[in-house]
Amino acid sequence: AAFGLPWLLRLLPDPTLRSVTLFAIAAGIATVLAVVALAGHSRLLPDWRIVRMLLVPATLLRRVLLAPRRLLPALGFSIVGSAILCTVAYQLARALGAELGLVECLLLLPPVMLVSAVPVSVAGWGVREGAMVVALGFVSVPPAQAFAISVLFGLAVAAASLPGAAFWLTGGDSAGQATR
Repeated sequence: AAFGLPWLLRLLPDPTLRSVTLFAIAAGIATVLAVVALAGHSRLLPDWRIVRMLLVPATLLRRVLLAPRRLLPALGFSIVGSAILCTVAYQLARALGAELGLVECLLLLPPVMLVSAVPVSVAGWGVREGAMVVALGFVSVPPAQAFAISVLFGLAVAAASLPGAAFWLTGGDSAGQATR
């Protein structure tokens, strides 16, 4: 979402919306930095179970962000993964007859995915649809089409996740072994 920000802001017609978008992305970056900083000073945090649980991913994130040999591949996989998801949404839009370009998908979908990652619903359902309707509305995609694209996108992601879910449910590699 941050990489496409300079071009994304040109698509947003309202100055208030541009400010909100800038704030949301800046807040996301600040949150990541705060989590990484806290993970480095875990002895200062209370010894509560929830804090210990949250420190595990924070510590792993810190390890990745502070080591270029880990960061660059992770960043590369993240960018490629986001581009693939945007391409899937683009192909779904084309199949539904929506007038939506690939570049527009590459700019609008990462913020939608960022918003849908906020833990207020199950797997982002509902949040993603609302965000998709708003985002695609900026490029004149009708709400019904945007909603259909989002639902089909959610179903495609869920279907693509089934092999990983099956692996996890059958007791595949444990998290401790996977992080080494």
